[in-house]
Amino acid sequence: MKGFVSFIELVTAIIILIVAFTILFPPFQYNTRWGEALTLTRGRDIVSSLASSGKMYKYTFNSTLLTDFLDQALNETNLIYSYSTQGTPKEKIFIACNCTLDKINELQKWLAGLEVNGREIEFVILYSNLDEINNPNKRSDLLIIFGNKTLEPFKDEIEKYLERENGIILVADPSLEQVGPNGDKVYREIFGLGNATSQGVGIADYDEFRTNPNSTKELIYKPWKYFYRVPVPIFTSPYYGPIPVENLVQPSCSLKANGTFKINLEVYTEDSEVKTRPASFQFWVCDSAIYIDTDYNGTADTRVQEGGKFHIVDFYDNTTNFTFVLNYIKTDKIGISFRPNYKFHDFIPSDFGYTLSGLPGVKKGIVLGKAKAKGLVNRWGVYNVLAPIEGEEGYKRILIQANNKTAADEPIPGIILNSSLGRTAWIADFTKEGVGDDERMLLAALILWASNKNPRELFPISIKLGYTTSYLNVENKDMYEVYRFDLTLGYPY
Repeated sequence: MKGFVSFIELVTAIIILIVAFTILFPPFQYNTRWGEALTLTRGRDIVSSLASSGKMYKYTFNSTLLTDFLDQALNETNLIYSYSTQGTPKEKIFIACNCTLDKINELQKWLAGLEVNGREIEFVILYSNLDEINNPNKRSDLLIIFGNKTLEPFKDEIEKYLERENGIILVADPSLEQVGPNGDKVYREIFGLGNATSQGVGIADYDEFRTNPNSTKELIYKPWKYFYRVPVPIFTSPYYGPIPVENLVQPSCSLKANGTFKINLEVYTEDSEVKTRPASFQFWVCDSAIYIDTDYNGTADTRVQEGGKFHIVDFYDNTTNFTFVLNYIKTDKIGISFRPNYKFHDFIPSDFGYTLSGLPGVKKGIVLGKAKAKGLVNRWGVYNVLAPIEGEEGYKRILIQANNKTAADEPIPGIILNSSLGRTAWIADFTKEGVGDDERMLLAALILWASNKNPRELFPISIKLGYTTSYLNVENKDMYEVYRFDLTLGYPY
């Protein structure tokens, strides 16, 4: 009996020692993290393969192509993925418009078919009250406001909207009171408008970019680049008759279409006021070339192939040659881009209109270039001059200005940018006398610059544990474009 008790004590002591050693000296464990390494390697291999295939740009902005590619590359049921791009205009831009339904329809037409480096941008435009722009169910990348409105009651909402890195474009001709020292704080603090004066000067012959930027750090650089590098799309219709030509051989075409390229060159008079409106230059598509009427007489005088240049003489002075490039020809549209230094024909309004004298028997629709050459035109006007509120440094925020100056030797702005709280732009109302392709491309450039560039949702599906591979990609078909592509691989559990 005594020996049995001693045996039990011995076994108990051994068990205690084993437990004590386990607690005091835990067994060595080595975590290889092979799962993480394998996931990271797989993500890098997929991104590298996509980049080396030359399809990175095409696939990263086409969810259908990219999803099919990733499904084939992974071929696993338990590994899931998410992807996004950042730093460049999205493939689908949501626009909240505080405007009329007619303006929304016009915006949709102006922006339809726009392509950046060959990828088409889709614009989704919806009406929005200013008190609901931050509604999580109505998210947008950009807000456009049309018309002179009292914006100060919505100042907090507008600031919150900008904090999310969204942009705002205001299309309006504000009054002196709205931008004065005691005026609307949104106009002054968010759009940077102020110190307005009403001054009488000679009417501007045209409006132009304030300067060509010397650095990518300048605020005007990106809207300037978008305007001069992104082609404006012009839709075409099927054409079946012979192409009217002058000084050209009648072409033989397998496919034909026609359309009009509209730029604000036509200066005319109505009720003793000088106005501008878009002049429509007809063109005819013949396979991989277009035949365009550059002298505005109804017949084609210039043949242009894809990638080729053509010129149009400014009606107003009969000497300036505007240069354009035919970027592409497609079944239902062509793309034309502008080249420096393009002149916009005066969409900056003056208070008392335009007057014309010394031209007897003037009728509606007369082109004034020849009249000016004869010294018959005498014009004047009074402008509301909106000076940027930041003093002399603020003038660097002027994108477009009139070619003349006020009596105080100040520029007359047509577009003023601001980035103190977020990307905002004010543009004079360019819609009053018709919208040309030059003006809608100018608006598109502002939209591309101001819109939110961040991904809407980095993880559209639930990933419990994931690893991200980033890749900086560059495209330079129409313009130099740099963006980041992120691919995240992981597991849902």
